[in-house]
Amino acid sequence: MSNENDELRTLLLGEFKKLDSALGKLHVPRNDKDQISKKLKGVCAYLESADEQMLQVQYDLILPTYKHLVRLLKQNTKDPLTSLPQRASLEPTFEHVVQRMNDGKIGSATMAIGDANDFKTVNEYFGHPVGDRVLKTYANIMRESLPESDYVARLGGDEFVIIIEHKKSKPDDENNVDWVNPRAIEILQTIQDNISAAELYADRHDKKNIRVPLAITFGVANINPNLSLDQNYTSADNISLNNKAYKKDIYAEIRRDFQPLSKQQNQSAHTPDLPTSSK
Repeated sequence: MSNENDELRTLLLGEFKKLDSALGKLHVPRNDKDQISKKLKGVCAYLESADEQMLQVQYDLILPTYKHLVRLLKQNTKDPLTSLPQRASLEPTFEHVVQRMNDGKIGSATMAIGDANDFKTVNEYFGHPVGDRVLKTYANIMRESLPESDYVARLGGDEFVIIIEHKKSKPDDENNVDWVNPRAIEILQTIQDNISAAELYADRHDKKNIRVPLAITFGVANINPNLSLDQNYTSADNISLNNKAYKKDIYAEIRRDFQPLSKQQNQSAHTPDLPTSSK
């Protein structure tokens, strides 16, 4: 029995130490990471000294926690193109934010759904490798423009989701059902400005070093903790941020001056090694 418990102890210690080292992959606020890490280290310290009876009791108690953390780690794997969290991370993140709202740790939260403007034109006129660079540029700017405690993920294609936490809740005298926290609007407009100012260049077979226009539009809404993730997503997707300037046809000149690439040209398209920068 002692040998079996030693094996169990070694197994548990190994698994929990791996979880602790993998915490950096979780997209949760740093304070929460620190608390989880502290608990994991406490479990490891206890396992190293627990007697046989308590070892079995603790195994039964900590197994659900272990399974929960493993699920979070799997869901927070990165999108291979942009290195942002993938769609699977949205549900646990949403549940985490709602729990923080219900616990009074934050006053409110905003969900924004971002779509790259006319992304199809980028692929048709510059090729898919350039389209990939455009998506990476959007991802980098959104990641750099958001506070560390906030969340951005790639849902797929040219669609992104952002969740912004706020200390303050909706004012009691605010009657507009579509009211959005002004701080969220300011952050999203900063992202739009930075994306529009970013300089990304690409080659075509018929011309070199063409600047690729960039723009993104957002649907945005406050998160309602009494509604499901799907309902909150629909609300955000249907309420457009006041951003007419970012909805303009940014590729009109490209379509005027060039023809779409043929399938063969698209497959052989490439981009020069020029830096992508935002002003």
